Amino acid sequence: MGEGRWTSPLVTALVFGNRETAEAEALVRRGARVDTLVKAAGLGRVSDVVGVPVDAGADGELHHAAGGGRLELVRYLVEEAGARLDVRDSIWGATPLGWAEHEGKADVAAWLRDRAGTQEGT
Repeated sequence: MGEGRWTSPLVTALVFGNRETAEAEALVRRGARVDTLVKAAGLGRVSDVVGVPVDAGADGELHHAAGGGRLELVRYLVEEAGARLDVRDSIWGATPLGWAEHEGKADVAAWLRDRAGTQEGT
């Protein structure tokens, strides 16, 4: 099942591309808790982020939100939680923009490109 952060069936479903399928939602209906940023990000549940600790993990969660095409959550993680756009994940060595492009999430990719210029200038 994995180690550390990868022990949850819900996280496994989200990481391996089952974001848009009923599988992730079915796991939630069967009791999987949406209690971390990575889970909320993957499911696009901005309301579930309230009350979840936002810390240095926001950088990693941004990848899941971007790959899942969750623009509202991407904005939240960048603008409110301070997630950085230049962080490369440990799975593919890609930035959040790379995840959005790979998954064909054009609106998220465009927003991240625009925002990257803003972060570089700060």
